[in-house]
Amino acid sequence: MTVSRELGYAETYMHLLQAMLCGNGQIVCAVQLVGPLTPQLFIKAIRAIHERQPLLRAKVLKKDRYYFDLSVSFEDVPIRILPREDSCHWQRVMDSELTSIVPAKKYLWSIILLCGGERQDAQHEIVLKMNHAAADGVSIIHMFDDLLHILSTLREGASVDLPAYDLLPPVELLLPSPLTWDEFLANKTASQVEPDLMTAWKYHQNAPLGQRRTKAVYRKVDAETTRRLELQCRQRGTTVNALLSSVLLLSAQRQMGAGATISSPLFSMANLRNRTVPSVVADYLGCYFSVVATYHPQISGETDLYELAEGYRRMLNAAIPLQTNSPREFDLAELEKMVNDIVVSSSNSFNLGFSCSNMGAPAIETSRKDYRLKAFYAVTNQSAGNFPMMLNVITLSGEMFCTFIYTHPLMSDDWAAGYVERFLDILCSSIE
Repeated sequence: MTVSRELGYAETYMHLLQAMLCGNGQIVCAVQLVGPLTPQLFIKAIRAIHERQPLLRAKVLKKDRYYFDLSVSFEDVPIRILPREDSCHWQRVMDSELTSIVPAKKYLWSIILLCGGERQDAQHEIVLKMNHAAADGVSIIHMFDDLLHILSTLREGASVDLPAYDLLPPVELLLPSPLTWDEFLANKTASQVEPDLMTAWKYHQNAPLGQRRTKAVYRKVDAETTRRLELQCRQRGTTVNALLSSVLLLSAQRQMGAGATISSPLFSMANLRNRTVPSVVADYLGCYFSVVATYHPQISGETDLYELAEGYRRMLNAAIPLQTNSPREFDLAELEKMVNDIVVSSSNSFNLGFSCSNMGAPAIETSRKDYRLKAFYAVTNQSAGNFPMMLNVITLSGEMFCTFIYTHPLMSDDWAAGYVERFLDILCSSIE
């Protein structure tokens, strides 16, 4: 008997973004894995994860509403295994994967292994493409933690001991204080910033939706610098997340020019798994996050980084309870219109500010017997052209992995490269 359930508000919104806006919001991520690996062992491990996670067996169909249909067999999912050509092969594969969309009516994910061989120190990259309605960054990194555990277990000839999950309700049904649709729309309107209060970031060059490309710049902050940043934040009474978010804004001001003053919203990702009743475990694959907006006016060359960070931290803490509740019921036609209006409202410039998603250091084991998780980079498709720059960050084994995401040609490659270098300069110079 096929299991199914309707998509909640957040899942529907994520699905519509991808379906209507050329993949906007779709996740493409890469992990680097070290250890002995064969194609046969990899496929066996991925099959075990497919059996464990219900939304890996799902597709999205529509009657009156969109719903998950859990009838996708393991053989239906595209799994490719390629010989690893060089250390940059994964970036070329990421670039290619960012140009196509997972067909939600058939399956919600695909995966590619760049296999480096069976040596003990062999390096491999895995590129996963995922519909955002079925996963968030937290659950994806924990899924790769499961993969290390399963590979180690199978290599020893033992049976996989991870139980299969049941399909859980959407986040809106698990939050203690759900909103009505009208209350949600009122909160959404109240949190929006009037356009004349925002610095306008004009498109470098506009392009039709289907001709926009999501691009990314990948950077790693070494363990010693990361350690010093964490220590500095503790001494200053702030958080690494607040520091990263503030550097994102200060880099934009510097990019505008030394004498410039900017005013900008900042969009942050909030993990809702600990706010649900009951709480949703981190390794259950699903969409259990929300976006929280804060507003930062009059940022200039005189703005102190740590004062900006402390102001952001206070605003974020105040905004989370107000902005993270979602409606249990919603008007699908109105939501579809809202998604369609996103591109219309950003026809000449980026209509939102900057965005930072920092997962911090997840509670996972990056080393398991013969295997080690060495790196993780995640790209969120940005074909809609909302943000001048989006930053995704995760800390693994003390190192910080940063993915800077932009939309080309709306933003030029030269501007993006200059922005990333300014960001890293400001971040590293913040250490006293």
